[in-house]
Amino acid sequence: MNITKDLSIDQVTVGAVLATDLTDSNGALILPESTILSQAVLDKLKTRGEKNVCIVIEENSSNEQRDALRQQVEEQILSRFRKSDDQPLMQELKRIILSHQLKGVL
Repeated sequence: MNITKDLSIDQVTVGAVLATDLTDSNGALILPESTILSQAVLDKLKTRGEKNVCIVIEENSSNEQRDALRQQVEEQILSRFRKSDDQPLMQELKRIILSHQLKGVL
């Protein structure tokens, strides 16, 4: 059984597989479900201004793959909160976001 996860386009790695069709705001197909994402495709999606995609995370994926994805998600979120170490509310927000983003990765 596979798990799906909505990720920021910046969190998606080369080789990720789309869990659903990717469509534009008018419903036109950009990429079909099951597309394996290459670096060129990810770059093109960023250029188009795509923010998120739904990818497949295999339930039986290796611990190394999950750890790598977890680390990538953590690094991105931590970088966004890098200037808020002395602000308790921002630290709590960071903790909540990390928890939410990592639910599908663990």
